[in-house]
Amino acid sequence: MSRSRVRQYIELGDSISRLLLQHLARQERFDELARQSQPRGLAPMCDEMIEEITAEVDAVVADDRMARIRRDTAKVTELADHDFKGAVYKDFEAQLCLETWPVLRGMLRSRKLIHLAMADSARLGRSFFVLSEDAEALHNYALARDEILVDVVVSALKSFRKNALVGGGWNPNFKGKRGPCCLATWFIRLCILELPQHYTTWAKKQRKIAKHEAMTDGVNLSSIIGQTGWDVSEGEATRLSDEFESILGEQSVGTQAVVRWWCMGYQQNEIAEQLHINTATVRQRMARFKRVLYDAARERRIWIPEQLHTASPVGTKTQRGAV
Repeated sequence: MSRSRVRQYIELGDSISRLLLQHLARQERFDELARQSQPRGLAPMCDEMIEEITAEVDAVVADDRMARIRRDTAKVTELADHDFKGAVYKDFEAQLCLETWPVLRGMLRSRKLIHLAMADSARLGRSFFVLSEDAEALHNYALARDEILVDVVVSALKSFRKNALVGGGWNPNFKGKRGPCCLATWFIRLCILELPQHYTTWAKKQRKIAKHEAMTDGVNLSSIIGQTGWDVSEGEATRLSDEFESILGEQSVGTQAVVRWWCMGYQQNEIAEQLHINTATVRQRMARFKRVLYDAARERRIWIPEQLHTASPVGTKTQRGAV
């Protein structure tokens, strides 16, 4: 064999050795990440919760669980090659969001995400609850769900990289009772942890919006009365508006917002859409205010013209205190 041929074999052997060493180093690094325990500060996975999340993922994602875990294992090995950074990792984040977004939206609409977050908070000794009217809004309005989920997902992505990948929290070789879970399930688990904080922020924002609506310019019933053609003097209309405004100001922020939108000419379904509540809640608040209004009329705190009794949505029965 010629010397040049021997030299070629030696160089080829050296190249193969380098590639094998690089592969072994990557595999050793990945195995080390897999062996690490879940990082501090991150709540342990609850088997029952993981089972529920997995069922939701199974209903949306085509591959079976073991196929997803094999695919995810290969993906994490590739991402580790790039130190979980750069364009490759950004592309992975985008794909993860695309895969989990419909699952998260469905779970929030069905209130399962809320129930899991409440159960998880109770298990961790934390206080978390969702107001029924907020739960209804999240069930009925996609925009409300998206407002919360965008913030939840952004926060969860940061935590996911740190805890699941770099920190080794996700373990494809997990030997627990129910075995390992896929990355999508792990990510949704993080979203459940993030939900209480971002729901609270969203709910406070909704209260501020309702309060702002309730603090707009005083109700002016003169234009409403004028459009109907009812024979009410300007002085009577002003008196009615002032008394109406005084009684409305005593009501809850939510009721004030509903009534003020009605006074601006909006229908019940339009009011519900504006305030991110359902139509039944609008009707309940209107009916509650109607009762308050008639109680005030019996106490002679407000004068309502007789012709308003049957035409106005605030009431249809005869008012004892009417003049």
